[in-house]
Formats: sequence, C-alpha cells, structure tokens
Amino acid sequence: MANAVYPLGLQKILDAEIDFSADTSDTFKIMLLDSDAAYSALDEFLDDVNSDAVATSSALTSVSTTSPGGGAVDAANVTFSALTGSECTAWVLFKDTTVASTSPLLLWVDTEADTSAFSYTPNGSDFTLQFGSGGIFSLAGS
Repeated sequence: MANAVYPLGLQKILDAEIDFSADTSDTFKIMLLDSDAAYSALDEFLDDVNSDAVATSSALTSVSTTSPGGGAVDAANVTFSALTGSECTAWVLFKDTTVASTSPLLLWVDTEADTSAFSYTPNGSDFTLQFGSGGIFSLAGS
C-alpha cells in the first residue's frame, strides 16, 4: 500500500465536518497499527481499524493549516511514552469524537518520506512520530 487520504474522511473534510483551523474544537489523534492492519478505502471510522491498535496518542497540539504546499495540515510532533506492544507498520490520523464508531478516519500512513516502509518495534522507550516539513498531509491538486 501507499499513504492515502481516506475517501470518506475526505468527503467529511469537503463537507466542512472536519475543522483543522487553529481555533477548532475538533480533537485529532494518531493511532499506531500493527502488521495485521490493512488499508481499505471503505473504512470510515476508527472502529474499522482499532482491532489492530498498538497505541493511541494524546490529542495533537498546534494543529493548523498552511497555504504553502497546497493546503497542508500540520501539528506538533507526537510522542508515545514508554511504548510497548507489537511492531507498528502503519498509523492513522483520525478525528476523535470519543466514540470509535463515530470517529472519522482521515489519513493512512505506511510509508516514510523516503518511500521506505514505516516500521517501529516498541521497546519500552518513548517513540516520537515526527512530521515532515510539508506537514502531516496535503490536499494539493495538480
């Protein structure tokens, strides 16, 4: 697979059901997934993938949008403290409504910026997921 914006999540963004602005009340989180996880364009909510969860972040901070790069969404890097569990081979960005069956999936990531596969084996240490200079993702068109 390759990184992808979830189509049903994109529809929610376009319908203004998702707000990435700095003054939003929306809460966004990252869930690390194990090697059993598989992307499906039909997945819509967190409960579609949470059986493969290794860990879920706290709420992302400094969430913002930027115009350079075509409307990128960015946030502060996120740290998972004392991470243990299965090997992580993907992660998802989602809007947290506090209910898995209504928390929309927005982004699937299983590939690093250098196109290598994302992989991290927890060892009890902190793990920081660092977002690149272009932000978490962009909806830039051609």
